Amino acid sequence: MATGVEELLDMLFEMIDEAKSMPLSSDKCILERDKALDLLDEIRAQFPMELAEAKKLIAARTEYIASAKREGELIRKQAEEKARQMVSEDELLAQAVYPDGFDMTISVPNNYQPHMDTAEVVAEQLREAGINVTIQPVEWSTWLHTNQNGRQFQATVVGVDAANMTARAMLERFTSDYGKNFINYNNPAYDALFQKAINAQDEAEQTDLYKQMETMLADTAANVYIQDLCDLVAMRQDLGGLKFYPIYVLDLSTVYFTQQ
Repeated sequence: MATGVEELLDMLFEMIDEAKSMPLSSDKCILERDKALDLLDEIRAQFPMELAEAKKLIAARTEYIASAKREGELIRKQAEEKARQMVSEDELLAQAVYPDGFDMTISVPNNYQPHMDTAEVVAEQLREAGINVTIQPVEWSTWLHTNQNGRQFQATVVGVDAANMTARAMLERFTSDYGKNFINYNNPAYDALFQKAINAQDEAEQTDLYKQMETMLADTAANVYIQDLCDLVAMRQDLGGLKFYPIYVLDLSTVYFTQQ
């Protein structure tokens, strides 16, 4: 039994084509009425289903084309935004009287490989903005003496552990007269908020002041927070080869079984 409209039409066409002609007539023929009606009934039954299927295919094709257009439009907008950002970076450098960029040095303690790797990523991104970056590896003792205590550096990549610090202890690092304010942050408005916070008697008020200080540090870019380094993992004893990277992605292709 035929299952498709096209096959049913072929059968009807074949029936008519092979039908015997009427006597004395070349344009009339003799058909089996019941067989022809059965075919027409099947075509009538099948046609809505095939029409619906055709509509689904057309709708799917339309959606595919629309999706491709949306994706293309998104790619175009992203490219335009990237171009605007690049222009913006050039304009910022020009406005800062550095149309050709400028030179800067990032001093990094060389005993921390994640910090060295992170500095490479930062330097690469800054170079794309037209800033000429040199990475200066230094011994940890030198970093403590020159950077933290002497405050003699242009930029650095370092980790500040706040695991055992209170909010006050962490935020006090950025007050202008604090001995461990090694980034030389100087903001009278921030200092005033800190004084109000440490003198506040109400805990909710103090918390709100601390949040205002954190917002101020972010808005004025006192320093740039990158991430919490992932340097502690639990692994099965029969696995090895895991390497840490300065970004949150881990390349697990280096992991292998140490035992067969």
